[in-house]
Amino acid sequence: QIKLVGILATNNTHPITDEDCNLSSDNDSHGNELYSEQIASICSVDGITYEPWRVPPTRESIERAIQHANERLDVHGILVFYPIENLDRGDDNEGNCSARGPYKCKS
Repeated sequence: QIKLVGILATNNTHPITDEDCNLSSDNDSHGNELYSEQIASICSVDGITYEPWRVPPTRESIERAIQHANERLDVHGILVFYPIENLDRGDDNEGNCSARGPYKCKS
């Protein structure tokens, strides 16, 4: 069976509620959660296993989660949900392959 993993950088460890959905503000802190839940619904209809992974919003945590998902043979796809805030942009475009699969690091 196909398995898809969604990586959400969030401080929220609880599932969202209907009350969260009705809040209107400029801060869309639950936007990635809502989108992830919609993906889960669609995947279940299509017979795809979807597993959301909530990680702390730090560069290290996100990179570690992506690397872990890349190494697992039972994971067929990875979605990284935005926004990812407060990350050091650093050397993203300078050959840093720590969060990418080895196939993406070849020159």
